[in-house]
Amino acid sequence: MEKNEEIVRNMYEAVSKGNLNELDQWVDQNMTEHTPDPTMQVEGKGLEYVKNFFTQIRNAFPDFKMTVNEVFTKGDKVGVYYSTKGTQKGEMNGIPPTNKSTEVTGFDLLLLKDGKVTEHWGLYDSMKMMMDLELITEKELHGHNH
Repeated sequence: MEKNEEIVRNMYEAVSKGNLNELDQWVDQNMTEHTPDPTMQVEGKGLEYVKNFFTQIRNAFPDFKMTVNEVFTKGDKVGVYYSTKGTQKGEMNGIPPTNKSTEVTGFDLLLLKDGKVTEHWGLYDSMKMMMDLELITEKELHGHNH
């Protein structure tokens, strides 16, 4: 396994287990987040942002799990196709607990330098999450009024 792939797999496993302090060894202090999550109000930059983001996720979804499905490497870039699942038992951005479960997939592109993530771009299926949590209905999604 290539070194960058190993780093990324270890990082996602730490996130899945809630061991956020382990991120210090894999995420650069000044990492650039190119796609901050518009559904989350997260303070900080770089490593602090990443830790705060996943702390909020874990507070809302105490059983949060993240699974790496595929990893693609090309030089200092790593692509990760992943799945997450969890049950919303805590508040999330002012949304009270729904006690509903969600399972969504996403894709991250990471740039690594000297064994640390220095840049991140990411996409995930936030619409499916909102539908799973019954925050939006399929009817609302498609704009039908019948």
